[in-house]
Amino acid sequence: MIRAVPKILTRFPDTKFIIAGEGEEKPHLLTLIKLFKVEEAITFFGTVTFEKLIELYTTSTVFVLPSINRLEAFGIVQLEAMACSTPVVVSNIPGVKEVAGEGGFLAEPKDPDSLAEAICKILSNREKAREMGRHARMLVEKRYNWKIIVERIVEIYKGVIRKKA
Repeated sequence: MIRAVPKILTRFPDTKFIIAGEGEEKPHLLTLIKLFKVEEAITFFGTVTFEKLIELYTTSTVFVLPSINRLEAFGIVQLEAMACSTPVVVSNIPGVKEVAGEGGFLAEPKDPDSLAEAICKILSNREKAREMGRHARMLVEKRYNWKIIVERIVEIYKGVIRKKA
């Protein structure tokens, strides 16, 4: 993501990026931020409350989950952003790509150009971004609400019981 920032800033110089959360990669990210001279565009929020997270999702133009391997393949944060009607840009890897649907764009993992292009598509067309955000919210409501999830789990258990009987 950090490598994509300079490419995005050439087209949208006023763009601000927020990184929320803490992790072992933070020192490396800070080094990259200095290396690419994008300190003015990126803010680290660290650990945030759930209320602040919702505020960040709802006020952001786009949520980006640049996963690079299958261990990060299903991000609850992606669903949270989509539930807040925020369009997403996620990596084209199993898991997150199936969730994004019409609520976002895919970018190739470990490819700053692909990531920058997907983000710029959203930044260049705010009406399309709002439409994608609405689709994102509808996808969450239709596929990932607790009632539907519980019904799916019950059906799985019923299938297991039938097989044993």
